[in-house]
Parts: sequence; C-alpha cells; structure tokens
Amino acid sequence: MSVASADECSLKINYFGYGDGASEWRIGDTSNATGALVKHSTIHPSRGEIVQRGIILDTPMCMYDVLKDQPHKPAYRKDSAYTHFIIPQLYDEEVCSGKIEKYYKDNMKVEISVIEIWLGNANYATSFALIVDNIRMPNEDWICNE
Repeated sequence: MSVASADECSLKINYFGYGDGASEWRIGDTSNATGALVKHSTIHPSRGEIVQRGIILDTPMCMYDVLKDQPHKPAYRKDSAYTHFIIPQLYDEEVCSGKIEKYYKDNMKVEISVIEIWLGNANYATSFALIVDNIRMPNEDWICNE
C-alpha cells in the first residue's frame, strides 16, 4: 500500500481524492494503533472552547493516495493532524455496552482498533476523528470481547 513500512506507520489510511469535495478516507491494512488518551481542545467560532476526549498516537498515521498511487500528505494540515484524534466512542454508552466510555483516563497508554476515520469540522477539536470498535491497555485483553 504505502512506501512506508508498518514500523513507520501506526495506522494506514487509503485516501481517495476525487477532487469534487467528495474525497474519502478508508482504513488500510494496518488498523490498530497505540497512544495516550488525552483531552483535545479548540476554539469554536460561535460556541467558544470545545474539549473532547481522544488520543495522541505514538507514531503518525500514514495516508496513501490510491488514485495517484503515492503517499499523500496535504500541505495545509498541521503535523498534529496525523497524531491527534478525537474518539467519539469515549462518549457513547451504546458502544460495547458503555465499556469504552467508562475506560477513559487522562494519559493512559492504550491500543485501539480503528474501523473508520472521519474528516473533522468546526465541531471537532482535531482534524480527524477515529471510530474505534475496541480498546485495551497494551498486552491486556480487549475490553469488548466478542
């Protein structure tokens, strides 16, 4: 997929830049990542400060432009866009019977299983959101056992 090895990428994203505003980001062949749980903040234009739970990855995600068959990193994004993510499931009591929501602690090292990536908007404290289906402390069992 990407020219980077799995050791260099915590998460691989396939980017489809259609050029019509309908670009897509899809999870590639590496969907688990490690990092520390944190609270991200930003200033919303009309609501003021937004603070949201998320993660800072140990290593940046890699984006691969599938249509151009080359690595992709848009110049307009800050480097933190590739390591700093909000995780909406940290607020959702319906996901994994509320286990992920209750799991959050500041600066806790975790491994996450990512199923989707969403492009951020003015309501996000980060450029992207990671949608996860499981979480665990390194070398522990996943909390959402099937």
